[in-house]
Amino acid sequence: MAVIVKVIRHTNPGLPYLWNLCNYGRDHEIARGGYGLNPYVQDAAYSQMVALRRYYNQLSTNPAAHIVVSFDEWTDNAAFAINNAPAIAAYFKNSYQLIWSVHPADVDSSHYHLHIMLNSVNVKNGSLFHSGPTEMHAFAAYVMQLTGQLYKLVFEQR
Repeated sequence: MAVIVKVIRHTNPGLPYLWNLCNYGRDHEIARGGYGLNPYVQDAAYSQMVALRRYYNQLSTNPAAHIVVSFDEWTDNAAFAINNAPAIAAYFKNSYQLIWSVHPADVDSSHYHLHIMLNSVNVKNGSLFHSGPTEMHAFAAYVMQLTGQLYKLVFEQR
């Protein structure tokens, strides 16, 4: 089987989308962390992301990227998901502020999965995050290397 790496793209969601992502899924997550910000307090994470966006004058751009890594049936357990989440999310930590969150399996649709919500502004140079096939295949290959599982890459427009 394969790990599914899903890139969720929202068209012109604005800063309210960033606010929502800072608290996404808190009611049913089993682990949370982050890089470059305080992932545990919604107000703090949002303020830190907006401050970076202001610094680079990027307030009108798409504020965030949302990536989901769904583990396959062979690795579908809480310990595997929680143990691998920080290392998977660390792929982006040198360039982007991010929050990661592990959610349990949904009864009707998925296995344990990791959400990565990242500020789309690069902390080093203010450039915007690119979630094209080249960049996301590189990330998915990194996930494959860490987990030992093949991957399937999915792009979803909302």
